[in-house]
Amino acid sequence: PLFGKLINIKQGDQIFLKETNGKFKKYQVTNIAKVKPTENEKVNPKQSNEILIYTCNGIFDEYRLLVTGNLQKG
Repeated sequence: PLFGKLINIKQGDQIFLKETNGKFKKYQVTNIAKVKPTENEKVNPKQSNEILIYTCNGIFDEYRLLVTGNLQKG
């Protein structure tokens, strides 16, 4: 699974995103949450400098793991 190891992430960890132009953006994890699959309103970044990564998790994909991070300068 693409995000199988996402369950090991911790608040304060770094996420690096490589853009199509080859440049990297760095995000710092600010929140980790488990939500029900029906809580669709929570699967949206709140700010333009935020990243949200989510994946199905649990027995029979009973919940979604949401990881939010803020863009870091530099």
